[in-house]
Amino acid sequence: MSIQLQDVCKAYGDFKVLDHFNLTIDRKRIHCLFGPSGCGKSTLLTLIAGISAPDLGTIKGTDVLKFSYVFQEERLLPWRTVKENIQFVLQSHKDKHSAHTQVQRVLELVELTQFQNHYPNELSGGMKQRVSLARAFAYAGDVLAMDEPFKGLHFDLKRDLMDAIVAYWQNYSPYTIFITHDVEEALYIADDIYMLEGPPLQIKKQVYIPVPHDVRKRDPDSLLPYRAALLARK
Repeated sequence: MSIQLQDVCKAYGDFKVLDHFNLTIDRKRIHCLFGPSGCGKSTLLTLIAGISAPDLGTIKGTDVLKFSYVFQEERLLPWRTVKENIQFVLQSHKDKHSAHTQVQRVLELVELTQFQNHYPNELSGGMKQRVSLARAFAYAGDVLAMDEPFKGLHFDLKRDLMDAIVAYWQNYSPYTIFITHDVEEALYIADDIYMLEGPPLQIKKQVYIPVPHDVRKRDPDSLLPYRAALLARK
């Protein structure tokens, strides 16, 4: 199965963000929406997730899917602790013991175990973003949709989280889509990179990266030809 966008249009007044936009997303590859700020990437992701609706066109394949979504803003509940923010998305479908186990697993993954009883106002911006990622992992949706998920993170932690996202995709096979304007993030994770421009949003170029993820980690030079393709103007 795949998620299919067919002739999707979205405008705000006279401002066209998407104009008969087409895209197909499957589970077999990690997809990156790559492009400058303001071109329409975030709008596209909210349309795929059903957060907003297209004016025209169709989006097929999402009706029965659950979405784990990481926004640009952390969107944490300020009156709940780190642990409670993650537990909140599990309370409808996990018993207390299972939820606790899941929360501890993802907290360890994002290196926040010792901060689990802190409130959001006691965390740095990067730490809040890590809580958002942990919450998305814990919810375990059919689709992992991430809008600039590594914003505010230092390089070593960013690399660890990128490895975690790849491992999560390999183990659970969710549709995986993320937004970035960072070349290194796109190259390290994605199998399909859509170079976007706009508005209205359009695919300028699609770069397919066949290099296995373990090879990318072991041999960064294997990505040099694809880096050149992303940096090329045409």
